[in-house]
Amino acid sequence: MSNPSGRPQVCIRCKKLIGVDAARCPYCGTKQRSAGGVVHRLMAEDLVEAVIIVCVAVYLLHLGLTFLVDRDFLLNPASFFDIGGPSTRVAMLAGATWASDLQEGRVWTLVTASFVHLSLLHIGFNMMWLSSLGRAATQLWGTARFIIVFTLTGIGGFLLSNLLWGGPTAGASCALFGLMGALATFGYRRGGTIGEQIKSSMVRWVVLATLISFGMGGVNHYGHAGGLFTGIALGFWIPRREHTPSSAGTEWAALACIAVTVLSLGAALLTWFAFSPAVFGQG
Repeated sequence: MSNPSGRPQVCIRCKKLIGVDAARCPYCGTKQRSAGGVVHRLMAEDLVEAVIIVCVAVYLLHLGLTFLVDRDFLLNPASFFDIGGPSTRVAMLAGATWASDLQEGRVWTLVTASFVHLSLLHIGFNMMWLSSLGRAATQLWGTARFIIVFTLTGIGGFLLSNLLWGGPTAGASCALFGLMGALATFGYRRGGTIGEQIKSSMVRWVVLATLISFGMGGVNHYGHAGGLFTGIALGFWIPRREHTPSSAGTEWAALACIAVTVLSLGAALLTWFAFSPAVFGQG
């Protein structure tokens, strides 16, 4: 059967090419515009770039807020590692996390902290790292599993950090260590030459990243450890073979992670508007 629009889409059930505007598959009769079909098409996209865009957007927003209310911090950085970074007060009010957030019920900061970065060097390094690891994970597991691992390992890293340390912290690196842990476990379970290469590469990355972070100082090692161990555990949930299709449940779980992230970022923004006048003496 010819494609009536000339632009193919893949049926969510039989995987045959059909018209992009087809509401129902002409081969198997499956309805394409159901909620499940929408989720499936979303999870077929590469969302790594979207995550990077959100991180950059949050970073630029925080820079703007710092320029408005805490300008000296931005114009006179205390050190090289603070260049191009939002003030600590802005970051803490608008998405970073620490122990007091959990004690006072601001649990959404466990999610938002993965999207908050504290300097130009911080976001630059993490986004390059995310681009590489995220695309590797997406190619091997699919978008849905990447989203779930990124979200849960970020939460796991910041939860351990808040419980064992409690200091202010933020950044995508907890989730990045989580992706490395999950990829290492995946490589171990997959086996063979490819699996061994993946595992060995991730072990080297973890060692190198840890050495660099110890050399830099001021790095949240509790968060990195929490993300790493959460990722290692999630690696046993990921199928042993690459390109294994995601189940409907996995895709809905990934959509739930996206929804929680959007709601959490909204809560962080509302927190800023609620508390910044008192903190910065504006009203």
